[in-house]
Amino acid sequence: MTLSRLPSWFGFVLGARFFPVPLTGTLAFSLRARRGVYSPDAYRTVLPDPMFQQTMLCSLILSVAAIVLGVLIVAPPSGCA
Repeated sequence: MTLSRLPSWFGFVLGARFFPVPLTGTLAFSLRARRGVYSPDAYRTVLPDPMFQQTMLCSLILSVAAIVLGVLIVAPPSGCA
């Protein structure tokens, strides 16, 4: 490893170290529907809810559309050039 790559590796290690922290915190928070007890009660309440399912489907459709639009903007089809 050369000295010029040291900042890049430092950034990578720092990001890799702290990326799981918010994900772990979110998971722990979502499993504590009851005070001091880890249980899937929140998921049992939310997942069967028709409004949640509709919202999740809408979010999925919009995220896929955003990805497709982003790819088309960055790399348009070969016939458009």
